[in-house]
Amino acid sequence: MSEEPRVIDGADRRRKRFQDMLGFIHNKGGATGQEIKSFMVIRFGLKHKTTAEYIHEAHLAGLIASEGIKWFTTSSYKKLAKYLYG
Repeated sequence: MSEEPRVIDGADRRRKRFQDMLGFIHNKGGATGQEIKSFMVIRFGLKHKTTAEYIHEAHLAGLIASEGIKWFTTSSYKKLAKYLYG
């Protein structure tokens, strides 16, 4: 068998971006939509529209919640992160 490097597909990239976005929100102790969009454009070069879709999906999944103008991670995210990252 050859030792070829693993090919990263679109789902792997999306997962990495999504996890980094959630980690940013969590580590910062909450972030505005503009702060999240700025982070994602600097880190991954994503358009604001794409980041807005990520934020919306994370909210629908119950991973983040809005309090005023800031987004915060929820207890569901914290439980999931503990499971995933030990």
